[in-house]
Amino acid sequence: MATMTPVREIQEVTKCPICLEYLTDPVTTHCGHNFCRGCITKYCETWTKGDYDPLCCPRCRALIRKGDLRNNYQPGNILEKIKNWISNKEKRIWIQCRCLLPSVQRNSNRETSGLTGSW
Repeated sequence: MATMTPVREIQEVTKCPICLEYLTDPVTTHCGHNFCRGCITKYCETWTKGDYDPLCCPRCRALIRKGDLRNNYQPGNILEKIKNWISNKEKRIWIQCRCLLPSVQRNSNRETSGLTGSW
């Protein structure tokens, strides 16, 4: 069995296996799988309306009950930290690019004017 990279592990914990998006209002089944509350609720309702076998986890096929879903705040907390980290990183990159822009423009002007010496 191959080991997952840290990024893959985070994606595994924070993405819903039904909608394949980041978890929204995450809940956990008794078998330990995470889903968006809306996705698993809709899945349970669709399953019970049909003529299917007992309700099963869409991930591992273990028997589940709609009433046994538990709030799971950990994936939501992880997502918040990732979003904040990305936002802060984007801000730092924007500031760095903005700070570098005048020197890039100076170098560009120097090259186009035929000046190649250092400033």
